[in-house]
Parts: sequence; structure tokens; C-alpha cells
Amino acid sequence: MTVIAKSALAALVVAMTSSVEAAKLKNVVYYMEWAIYQRNFGIFDLDWDKITHINYAFGKPNPDGTVGIYDGWAAVQKRWPEHGDSWNDQGNSLYGNFGQGFKQKQKARGTKFGLSIGGWTLSDQFSSIASTETGRRTFAKSSVKLMLDLGLDFLDIDWEYPVEGGNDSPPVPHRPDDIKNYVLLLSAIRDEFKTLPWKAELSVASPAGPDNYRHWDFTAICGQLDFINIMTYDLAGSWSKYTD
Repeated sequence: MTVIAKSALAALVVAMTSSVEAAKLKNVVYYMEWAIYQRNFGIFDLDWDKITHINYAFGKPNPDGTVGIYDGWAAVQKRWPEHGDSWNDQGNSLYGNFGQGFKQKQKARGTKFGLSIGGWTLSDQFSSIASTETGRRTFAKSSVKLMLDLGLDFLDIDWEYPVEGGNDSPPVPHRPDDIKNYVLLLSAIRDEFKTLPWKAELSVASPAGPDNYRHWDFTAICGQLDFINIMTYDLAGSWSKYTD
């Protein structure tokens, strides 16, 4: 396992890897789709040359098992003329955060750009999707197609949370078999990766603290992954009895 960095714009987290070839230090950033609004922070404001993996947060799982973008304007429509976008193009060019990210990736060839699916507010469909073979296959095919359509390098699954916990609005459904089904879902994505002519990477966001990860089968989950991003901001907070 390797300790790596993860950040929501800047915050670092730890991560573990399941492959020897990926054992070098990683600097993983989660770029939040809504950062262009109140924070006015563009994906081009990241220091791409110092980052190994940029997770775009978040893709949205749909009830039918397909995966789509959440905020279409932010993701693929908004134009930044000061960063090379044109208002005169009437074709099908990619704009928005993904368009700018693709431009940055051409400059920072060592940086991988991927899609994180789910998150705190978009995890309400995971349990249902992962519970059936049809749901898992649909999710895998759709997420890999979206990855390819957007010119991305990897997928990250952020299911918050299997078995128990998570957002109350909309409420996150749970099943006792969520973890077993999670492993099967990851395996289905791996199967789709086998159809690609290049090696795509797969990661997940993992909760921190025994109350949050006590149901997780890390041996089975890690067997499907290239690395794990641990949400270390859950290690301590206002609920802590002592200052860390």
C-alpha cells in the first residue's frame, strides 16, 4: 500500500495502492464541479505539472444504471475566451470544465484526468444499481463510454456509503449485501476496461475511521483497484474528543 495525496482543490488525503507498478508517490486532486461558481476557481488554476491524478467530482449515477454529467453547463458548455474558447464555434467542440481540462492535459502529459462518480449528494442510486447483474453491467458500460467520450484516463467510484450512513436528503438506500455487490460492480468495470487498447485505472474513495469502514472488505475491494483515496478529513473534526 502507498500513501498518496488527495485534495478538494487543495486538501491532502492519504491513499493506498494495490499494485506494485503504481507504488510511487501520487498527488491526487479532487476538482469540484461547482468551484467555478462561488470560488471562481477554474480547473486551469490547478498546478497540473505537480499533480498525478485529477478526479472530476462528480458524475451522476441514474436510476437505470447509466452514468451522466451533473451540471451540463459547468461540465461541457461554459466558455472561457481568455483560455482559448471561442463563441463563434457552432460545432460539437468540448467546452466547460472538461474542455479546459483536456487542454491542460495536452500540456501536462504526465497528469491523468478522470471522473469520480457519486459523492455525498449523488450516492442514492448505488445500492440499487449494484444489486443486479443488469445494473452493474449497465453502469460499467455507461461509465466507461462517458470516460472515453470526455477523453479521460480513469474512473473513481465514491459511494457514500455502502451498508449504512451517508446523506439524508436524498436518503441513501442500503442493503446488507452492499459491499459484496460493490466488489461485483468494480469487477464489471474492470471487465469493460479489458476492451480498451490502453490501461485505464480504477480507484475508489474510502471512508476513514472504524465506524465508517467497519463493513468494508478491503482485501476484496483492493483486488479490483489500482489505488484507494482515503477521506482523511473524516479522521478528526468537531466530534473529536481531543485535538490531533
